[in-house]
Amino acid sequence: MLSALDDGVANITSALHDGGLYENSVIIVTTDNGGLVGGNGCGSNFPLRGGKHSFFAGGIQGTALVHSPLLPPAAHNTV
Repeated sequence: MLSALDDGVANITSALHDGGLYENSVIIVTTDNGGLVGGNGCGSNFPLRGGKHSFFAGGIQGTALVHSPLLPPAAHNTV
């Protein structure tokens, strides 16, 4: 899935470059919250506790990425 996401972002970025829109774009990639654990779910949020439909960290935390040529240099490579 990560490889497919990587290919998709590359395709979008190329299309933005080809259309002359890249310099004014903000690309945001985010995730759904936590994997489905327990019951019929086979997800894992280790080392976080919990999953979808819970208020534990495994059910509410997710990763995200923001990329844009419009961001100031101070924002580059920040977490």
